Amino acid sequence: MGRIVIVGAERDGALVTRLEVRFEGLSRRIVPRDTVIAWMRDGHSVLPAASGAPTGTGRALQLVDVDGVAFLRDDHATEAADSLPELPSITG
Repeated sequence: MGRIVIVGAERDGALVTRLEVRFEGLSRRIVPRDTVIAWMRDGHSVLPAASGAPTGTGRALQLVDVDGVAFLRDDHATEAADSLPELPSITG
């Protein structure tokens, strides 16, 4: 499965709307939240970029289901909101 690194995020309240992602050997791209959720359901690892971490990434995100809706979380809490570490905002 692929390793996808999130390098930026656009938020709207409690949800992430778009994410800037990086793949090994490919240029960065901006994708909608639903695309990242589909990749995770397909078994791909999604890791937020983290400055200072030995591998340059934080721990893998998890999909958390709340009332049939999937949320992107880095803390495994069962809350109806996305939770990612601090990432730069994206533009474009």
